[in-house]
Order: sequence, then C-alpha cells, then structure tokens
Amino acid sequence: MRTALGASVVAGVALWFSRGALDVVGSAGTGSRVAMLPSWPELAGLVILLLAISAAGALKLSHSKSDPVAERTLSWDPTRADALRPLYALAVLVVPYLPWLPDRVPALRLLAGPGRWLLWAVIVGQVVWILASRVGWSLPLDLQSSSARRLAAFAIFIVSLGTYASTWSSVSRTGFFPGGDEPHYLVITQSLLRDRDLTIENNHQRADYAEYYPSQLRPDYRARGRNGEIYSIHPIGVPILVAPAFALGGYRAVVWFLMGIAAATAALLWLWTLTLTESTGAATFGWAAVALSGPYVFNSFTVYPEITAGLCVIIAARSLLGRDSHEVHHNNVPLRIWGSAVAAAALPWLSTKYAGMAMVLALLLGWTYRRSASAMVVLGTMAVSVAGWLAFFYFIWGIPLPSAPYGFNTQTSARTFLSGFPGVFFDQEYGVVTYAPVLGLAFVGLAGMWRDGRQRRRAAELSAVTIALLVLVCSFAQWWGGAAMPGRHIISILSLLGVPIAWYYRDKVDSASSQAVARFLLLVSLVVMLAMTWSVGGLLLGQGRDGTSSLLEWLSPTWHLWTSAPTYIMSSPPAAYVKTLLWFGAAALVVWVCQRSTVSPGRAALRVTLAAVAVCTIVASIAAGLPAAPRQRRFDPEARLSFPMLDNFDRIARPVGIRYQPLTVITPSAIPSMFEAKAVSGQQIAPQPLPVLLNARFRLPAGAYQLEINGVNTETVPEATLGLQVGREGKPVQTWTMRLAPNETWRQQFSLPLDAEFVGFRAGREVERGIQTLRLRPLTVVDRSLRLRTPPVIAAALFGSLTVFFHDAVAYSEPDGFWVRGRARLRTTIVDGAESDDATALQVHSGARPNTVTFSTPRWSERLELVPGVTREVRVPSVPHERLMPLTITTTSGFVPAEVQPGNGDRRLLGCWITFSH
Repeated sequence: MRTALGASVVAGVALWFSRGALDVVGSAGTGSRVAMLPSWPELAGLVILLLAISAAGALKLSHSKSDPVAERTLSWDPTRADALRPLYALAVLVVPYLPWLPDRVPALRLLAGPGRWLLWAVIVGQVVWILASRVGWSLPLDLQSSSARRLAAFAIFIVSLGTYASTWSSVSRTGFFPGGDEPHYLVITQSLLRDRDLTIENNHQRADYAEYYPSQLRPDYRARGRNGEIYSIHPIGVPILVAPAFALGGYRAVVWFLMGIAAATAALLWLWTLTLTESTGAATFGWAAVALSGPYVFNSFTVYPEITAGLCVIIAARSLLGRDSHEVHHNNVPLRIWGSAVAAAALPWLSTKYAGMAMVLALLLGWTYRRSASAMVVLGTMAVSVAGWLAFFYFIWGIPLPSAPYGFNTQTSARTFLSGFPGVFFDQEYGVVTYAPVLGLAFVGLAGMWRDGRQRRRAAELSAVTIALLVLVCSFAQWWGGAAMPGRHIISILSLLGVPIAWYYRDKVDSASSQAVARFLLLVSLVVMLAMTWSVGGLLLGQGRDGTSSLLEWLSPTWHLWTSAPTYIMSSPPAAYVKTLLWFGAAALVVWVCQRSTVSPGRAALRVTLAAVAVCTIVASIAAGLPAAPRQRRFDPEARLSFPMLDNFDRIARPVGIRYQPLTVITPSAIPSMFEAKAVSGQQIAPQPLPVLLNARFRLPAGAYQLEINGVNTETVPEATLGLQVGREGKPVQTWTMRLAPNETWRQQFSLPLDAEFVGFRAGREVERGIQTLRLRPLTVVDRSLRLRTPPVIAAALFGSLTVFFHDAVAYSEPDGFWVRGRARLRTTIVDGAESDDATALQVHSGARPNTVTFSTPRWSERLELVPGVTREVRVPSVPHERLMPLTITTTSGFVPAEVQPGNGDRRLLGCWITFSH
C-alpha cells in the first residue's frame, strides 16, 4: 500500500509542476529563470486524482479459497503495486524548479521542457506494460498453426499501415512532401506514362511536376545520353513500379502503394522473427522496434527506392531459413525460391547502391542451396538481371557502367566512410539510433548471436548483407541523404536489424533488468516518433543540414543540448567520435547500474529510468563542454526562434509567477515584457524557405509586438519597404515604409491574431547592409486558453479588410484572390479587420471544368455544384464578437490549364477560384 500511495503523491506533485512553464530571460551568460505555475488548490486536486487512479490499478477482487462462493472483497495486490514503482521516477520533474541547482547544472532545465511529456509517456508506458504482463494479457491466438500465423501477420500489416497512413496524414501538410529527390522519381513516372520514354527534358519544360510540387524543378542529370537527350540521374526501378498507381490516382495513390509495401515488409519481418525465435513477444518486440521506429515510419511514405528495396531484401533473406527443409528437394524449386531470386535480382534496378547487397544475397542463397537446382535459379536470375542492367547503361549513355549517369563522378571515397559509417547510426540529424535508440540493441543482439554457435551462421549472413550496403552508402559524399528523412539510405536493411533485436529480447526473457532496458529503449523510440509526428505541426522532420538536430532544439529550449550530441556532417571525425564514445559509455553505465542485482519488474523499470536520466544529464553536461562544431551556436536566450513560456503563456491556468534571481513571486502579466528576441547578421545560418531579413525567423504566439531595427554607424538605409511575412510561403501580409539613419532606431508595432510558426521580415538585400540589429519585444500575449487553436500557418494574404491565413499548402494566392488546388482540402482562418458582424461574401467559380466545392465552419456548411463560366456567391455567416473565423474549403475535382488552353504552360491542378466581395 505504501508503494502505491507514495507513487501517487509523487506523480501528483510532478504533474502539477509539469503543467507549469519554465524559461530563461536576459542575455547569454546572465540569464535568469522565470516560472509560471498552476494554482495551489490544483496541486491538491492532482494528488487526490492520482491517488484514486493508483488505487484502482493496485486493487483487485478476491475471495476466500476455503469458501469460493463467499462474497468477493477488494484487496491490495502487491504485484500490481510493484507496477506503479516507475512513477517514483517522476520526482525528477521537480528539480528544474528548485533554486540554485538548475543554474549550476543547466542541463537539468531540460526536464521542464517538452521532454517532460516524453518522460511521462515513457513512464506511463512502463506501468501499463508491467500491469498488462501481470494480468496475463496476450494474443488470443494459437500461433502454432500456419493459418493463425497468417491471420496474426495480417493484423500486423493493418496496424503498420494504419500507423504509416495516420503519420502521413499529419505531416503531409508540412510542405516537406514530396521533397528532395522525390519529384524527380515522379517525373520519370510521368515520362513513362505520357511520352512512353525516359527522356525528361520535355516533362520539365511542360512543368508536369506542378500537379504535386509547387516550386520550379530543374532536370536532375550530370551527363546527357548518347543521343543528346536528358535522362534523369535517378534509377528507373521505382518509377516503373509505381507507374500503375500514379496512373490511377497520381501522387497520393503512389504514397498509398508505397505505404502498403512498407506494411507488407513489416508483416514479413514479424513472421520471420517468429519463425526464428518461436516467441510471439520477441517477434512483436522486433517488429515494433523496426517498423514503428521514426526512421522507418517517416520513410514509409516517401517516393524513394528504400522501402521497396527493404521488401526485396526480406523476401530474399527469409529463404535462408529454409536450408534444412530444402535439402530433400534437389530438383524441385519452390515458388519462394523463385521469389527470392527475382527480389535479389531487382535490387540493382532500384539503386546502384544496392548492387553489392544483391550480389551478397545471391551468393548466400546459391551457397545455401548449392546441392539443388535452386542455386542455378538464383544465380542465373541474378546474372540475367545484371547483364540487362549494364546493357541499359550502354544503351542510354554508351558505356556499360553504373557510373555513366554521374559523368563518372560517383562522389565516393574511402575517407568519407570514416564519417559516414558512424554517422548513419549516430549523427544527431540523420542517425537512425538518434531517433530510435532501440535500434542500438541490434548491435548487442548481433554480438550475442555470434557467440551462440547455433546462430553464428545467421549472424554472419546478416552481417555480410548489412556491410555490403554500408560500404557503398557510407562512402558516398551525401551519406545522410540530403533533404530526405533521417536514415533514408539504410532503411532497406532495418528489417534485418529486427532479427538480432528479437533474438536479444527472447534471450533475456528471464532477466527483469535486461527486459526493463529493452522496454525503456522501445518506449523512448515510440514516444520520439509520435512527438516528431504531432508536435509543432510535424516540422521537426525538417533538418537544416547545419549540424543541429531539429528534435534536439525542440527538446532544449533553455539550453544547448545539441552541442552534446555528435554531428558527423559539420565536425571532424575525431571530434564526433569523442562525443559518440561518451554516449556509448553512458549507455554501458546505465546497463551496468541496472544489472547490479535481481529485482522485480517495477523496481527494474524505476532503476533504468532514474539511471538513464541521471547519467544522460551528466554526460550531456560533459559533452557540451567540449568544442562544438564550427557552425554550432551556444544557447542565447535572445537568439532563439521561439520562447516556450510565451507559447504556453496563460494567466488563468498558471496564476503563480516566480523569478529566481532574486527569488521573488511576480505577477504573470509582467512576464512577457521580460523577453526579447535579437538577430544580427550571420547569427541564424539554417537556410529558410524564403529570404527574410538577417535570415531571422521566429515562432510567435498571438499577441502584440514591437519591432526595433538599429542602423549601423556608416550607412543610411534609403526609403524602403519592409514586409511582415507570416508563413513560409506567399508574400508579406503587411508592409511599412522604413528610412533608417546611422545609429538610429526604427520602431513599428504589429499584432498577430493567431499563433504563427514562421514570422519574419522581408526587404531588399541592400537594406541589410544598413542594419546592425533587429529586436523583437512582446507587448502583450494572448492567454493560451483564449487563443483559437489552428494548424500551423503556411501562408497569409490580405484582401481588403480581411486577412486570410492558409493552413495547407494547397492554395495559390494572387493579389485579388486565390485558387484552391483540385481534389484537396484547404483549411483557412479569416480575420476581419473591420470587426464587422456581417456575413463574409465569397465569389466562387470552377474555371474550365465542373466541380463540387464544400465550404464549412464549425457551425455551418454549404455545398456548391459549380459549372464553367458561372460565378456563384457564398455568404459565410460570422459569429458575433468573434474576429477569427475558421473556414475549410474542399474541392472534389479540378483542371490543368495547360490541358484546356493552348499555349498555357500552367500544369497546376486547379479546383476553384475565390475572391471576396467588398
């Protein structure tokens, strides 16, 4: 009983502090902590609530063994109470709010940042996991039969596909997709479907890509073909594979097709590990560790070869399992061998980097079935495929070498491998273990398989296939994948890593400490994936390739956590090695501490959580003291993109204000004016989606602000126009005339009616030469509970007295109105500057094709059947005394101007045109 009661009190107090906000005001080196906390009665209420929840979890119904028919009674279950022990670890969330200590150890302030909710999720996950195992939850299937296994694998497929689809639905509005090289693969597909060839110059001239990509796209090639035509540098395997899907439904159908492939790979991984381990728990753990990890999930809907290659690898590798049963089939070649042969042979067509891996797989399969006809099938299929592959290069470029498309500049070197090999796993921006620590168990599991004589051959096979890919990928200059999602180049072998992970989990089934470590790593990985998906509108997926992880920046708004993690892109290999080894030492220390004695599952989970928090805090502090990468900045309260306390500012929910230097209680209303954002030339180096003054962008909550621009002492800024940019697309929503004399300060106030992820200022490049400093001061901030909750603002436009904020990248704004993309849903927020209670009148037409358009607000909707040449009016009712009006516009079809108007080169899919009546 004491365990449950104590854990409940700790959890209640921790939740009270977690609902608070902590930040730093002032300049670098002299900053002071400020906090806003909930009311004192809320503290008592939360403790009572957690006591009730814990009691419900620790109580059980029981009856007398001597009298089974006696009335059942409630009693404490010690084993269930043990499951609540991890809640004690929540006590660390109080530490950032203590006097003195967090100022001496700034890394402790991270426990008051967004990471506090991640820690909550991990600890609650531990409690649920232990409780589930205590009450005997398990799959209600007898997985001994093949039909039951197929049914369970289908369930795994559905869960995987649902995860990928929901993630894509959330992040597809970020504007990142399709991005990087994805449009180039789609252009090849369009060339195959529309021109029946692979030459892409005419497709780029016609801007075929405008259907799914809003910016200009140049052909990606290095050397022209032997006939003088432009052929893409990218391989043709994926464009051929997705062509039917694109023909049926365009880009969206391609994404669904690839997510289906990713889910099928996940289901095959589960079946494979189940066969290897004969443990449902181990197979499910291995599947979750790989298929639900951030790197795999975020690549599951990208138009790249990796996911398809992963399916080919697992199809080919799974046939290695049948070596014993196949010895009796000398002349009969099973269908699965044919499938494995084709899968391995397809890999070079998907990408040149898979050629070595394909050869290793073919040789392993040939050796495995060397006493039967299957060997000839595998090796013969590979020989035919390679011959055709080399002939393809000869036919197009005149030389039968895979380097021909690159103009013989393959950008590979042995020196790059020194950074690439550890980087693909541990780089803070692109390393797969960074975003899914559970994948680190693959190295431990593989080492264990090598030590186990029965598994040594399988470990050798997995190692050979993995190394064959890593040697090529890690020697490539852009081993990190450029603008792609983290870990893209090695996604194809993640399914192989699931095997040693599952083996490790089964091998440690009797060790509560080892199981606790594995579960902790899996929960951390799952929580990180969910946080990157749903936090900040999915923008954490974007990496600036500047040596600083967006995830680490988000996790550490009050300290420079990113300087503690290795960057293999911006720093020298030795410097990155040192930080990597420090974190290796931290992991080893946590494991050593957790395995000092045999403990119960609850104690083991508590121990691993506390050890991980303590050791990571120490190592992060030590690593941050080492030299940072050349372009990495240190924490400066005034140089941040956002202020977490302003984001969560709410005098109603947090009426207690505290300033720590000196320790005083303050009025929450006085807190916003304590903050100041500053930008100088060269301070912000991460590239922005569009040019803004001093390359400075900010994330600001709804409120009023004052902009101050200080001039240099040598130049006068001529009269120029300065624009307020809200959103990463479109034009400024407001403009001012500015003239700045030397050493003078120009001031301008503005307001934001809703939270904005991207706020910047636009002016000509000549203006920057006369600017010394840009400062931004909050005047008032709207309480969070009173703000309209909207998706991130993509763009904004002013139409008379109305300001329209666009929340989806499916609008094309022009001076007098905007187009909505065809077959799309556009979410907007309309702000009436005139503060009128009259209905808002919209003039709508569908262009050259009929269309059905739906307009809806939270309280109203109207559906229009539009015909070409007819403009309809829609009157959107307003809510009295409400300036902000959410409006969603949905189009069911569209037209491409280039296809209906001769000489028009516009390839955008347009749905309806909207203007406002004044």
